[in-house]
Amino acid sequence: MFAWKDSWLAKGRTAFSMCSGVGTAEAARAVLAKTVGSDPVHEHPFEMDMRTEINPACHQILLDNHAWCNEACGRSDPLPHMFGDTLDLTSARFAASHCYAQKRRRVLGAAMMPVTKCKSHKSLLGCPLPDAHFGCSGLPCTDMSAAGLRQKKEGPTNAVYMSHGRFVEARRELDMDMAQDVHPQYDLYQLFLDPSDTGHGGAARPRTYVIASRIGKTSCKQDPFDLLEAVRRVTRRTQTVPGDYCLADTFEVNLEAMHVANQRNLEWSPGGENEELDLRSLLLKREQDALNYYEDMYLARFQRPAAMDRNLMVYLGDNPWSRPCWSACSGAIPTLRVGSRSGKMWIPALRRWLVSREKLAAMGWPITRQAAQAMMCPEVPVRDIMRSAQLAGAAMHFNTVALAQMLALSCFGPLDL
Repeated sequence: MFAWKDSWLAKGRTAFSMCSGVGTAEAARAVLAKTVGSDPVHEHPFEMDMRTEINPACHQILLDNHAWCNEACGRSDPLPHMFGDTLDLTSARFAASHCYAQKRRRVLGAAMMPVTKCKSHKSLLGCPLPDAHFGCSGLPCTDMSAAGLRQKKEGPTNAVYMSHGRFVEARRELDMDMAQDVHPQYDLYQLFLDPSDTGHGGAARPRTYVIASRIGKTSCKQDPFDLLEAVRRVTRRTQTVPGDYCLADTFEVNLEAMHVANQRNLEWSPGGENEELDLRSLLLKREQDALNYYEDMYLARFQRPAAMDRNLMVYLGDNPWSRPCWSACSGAIPTLRVGSRSGKMWIPALRRWLVSREKLAAMGWPITRQAAQAMMCPEVPVRDIMRSAQLAGAAMHFNTVALAQMLALSCFGPLDL
């Protein structure tokens, strides 16, 4: 008989992440911790021990993220180690021109570095690599995508997978043969998740999560696929729609409009609190042409103006003539692209684009007081449009990664010896 007290959710103590981005996995696990910790008999045990993130622009965000996680859990855990490039964790050295087999032989045969330069503690000698019971990492998905020519294991990011173990978040096109090949000491369980699995049917972001269970140290206590189906039976009852994420006030819209006007050297006069805004004049000619094409296509298909559909959103950063990217058919905001920080997700009914804070709302982040109260956590402060754009550009879907971690931590536990 399964009991959650036998799982890593109850018995885990330390955690790590690689390619941490803006700390979505850590923040989501903090909310999970708060939920579990609401039972006075149990205290959430996880203390973050290590992160790696090569992008220096994310380092301050990760420090702020740690403070937010402590506040969410009511804890005062010390700063985790923050290392830079994941590849620096091993002594392996190779050239970019080396093939997959050469890199694999060097990385898997290399020793872990005894100490590594830590950006949190800034020790002259570096900090030792800590052990951890659990990890959740967002490894690069470039080589799995069409933009990366689907090179998969032959792509330039393959060495990052070789340096990693335990848990991975990626596109649906993840090369599972490579994942198994570079994690020979793990049993892999591949899950296909979507925001609709957590009630966010109004946003599209399908991803695959792979639970890697260490052979000889971890055992499966409950089938994660069965538990996932049980969750879906509950969440499918109520789903969001795209219009639910249009929550920005006039002040926020004006801030983004002025920023874009400055970037594009255009004149713009901020509207008043009760004025109806129309940002069409700030669009580039290419974007205006794309918008006109979407509106004509919508009218021809649905026999009504696009402005009458509050749930219609169209992406102006792509070429709609070859591949329309809109919510008209799917009923969900299209997956935000790498270039979504500059590309505009236009809302015809509101005559403006989706602002960065609304993108975070579509990705499940608790950026409003109501959402934070429902998730029993502090509100994430993202009023600054540049900060919210940076978060939205490097974040996972909050609720989806929370679900993935819940499945991993509750369905697996230490091996009973």
